[in-house]
Amino acid sequence: MKKIFLLIYGICGMALCVWSQQPATVKGVAVNGWQDGTVLQISELTGDKGISAQATVENGQFEFSISLKEPLFLYVTSQDGRVMFNLMLSPGEQVTMKFIDGKIEFEGAALQKEMEKQIMEPFNNQNKRRNELWKEYKDVIIAANQPEEGGQVKNSAEYKDYMMKKDKLELAFEEEMEVWVRQHASTIWAPIAMFYNPSCKPSRELYNAFSPEIKDSFYGKQVYQKVKDLLTGKQAPDFTLKDAAGKEHSLEELLEGHQYLLVDFWASWCAPCRKGIPEMKEFAKKYADKGLVVLSISVDKDRDAWLKALEEEQMPWTNLWDDAGIKVKYGVKGIPSVFLIQAADGTVLFEQLYGEAIRQQLKKILGE
Repeated sequence: MKKIFLLIYGICGMALCVWSQQPATVKGVAVNGWQDGTVLQISELTGDKGISAQATVENGQFEFSISLKEPLFLYVTSQDGRVMFNLMLSPGEQVTMKFIDGKIEFEGAALQKEMEKQIMEPFNNQNKRRNELWKEYKDVIIAANQPEEGGQVKNSAEYKDYMMKKDKLELAFEEEMEVWVRQHASTIWAPIAMFYNPSCKPSRELYNAFSPEIKDSFYGKQVYQKVKDLLTGKQAPDFTLKDAAGKEHSLEELLEGHQYLLVDFWASWCAPCRKGIPEMKEFAKKYADKGLVVLSISVDKDRDAWLKALEEEQMPWTNLWDDAGIKVKYGVKGIPSVFLIQAADGTVLFEQLYGEAIRQQLKKILGE
């Protein structure tokens, strides 16, 4: 009977099975170093408020029970927010967690090792490569973050070299994860990776690659909520904003007579935004013969600060001030955030990119 049970779980690790709502229990024993009275918060990966529990360490042990309908990725954190461990828990499981030689081991969590292999190992390997790059440029990175000399250091060739390598490394991670998701599109690990690994970017294209069972899973539905409002492949939201002289400009007018509009959401106070302006000037010049023009939209709340930055940066294209919340229409949550719009039909070709990713996507769409 035990062998059959494990075989079923093994299959479910690859493709989602049909589950029923059942309680699952986790017992922690011999939790050395965890003080009695420590309160543990059990939370679901995406932050679903309906899936949570608490446990208190007593006499070096704890226990919690949580009702599940399908396997879920849980965080167990302490009161100060530290992650104590991650757990892949399935309905009906009775899991024992204990310390052995300073490491946490789980008994009864059928998908735990597979989760560690598919989700945590790739992320840890990426972090190892990030740390290797950081160590190579450690001194200049630390100097760049010093208040007195930081500005000068950030203009040095060595720091710029580090930032270029960092951008390329992050882009490589994103490309690796896109390939990985396609290879695992019929498993529950694909949507989970989109929440656990920041290099695994959700997109409608990747969501559409999911099998019907994965789309209908808890995590498949969570990914859908993230991608349903993305703009790539859709019509760019219309807008009308004013320039520094008070003249109104509509999106339709800005697209007229061109092939592509590269839209940069930025602000005067955003150091990465201003650092990227020379590249925007480079793109404007490089792709002018392909019909590309640049548009900068400032999200500054202080109009005077925006006008001052315009004087300093001397951007030779249309500059508008977003006093109408256009960034919300475009789903901008952080800046810099760059979009490419195809003028012929107003379709968004890419969205919310920054750094090396902009260069690579322009090269892919417009060529060298």
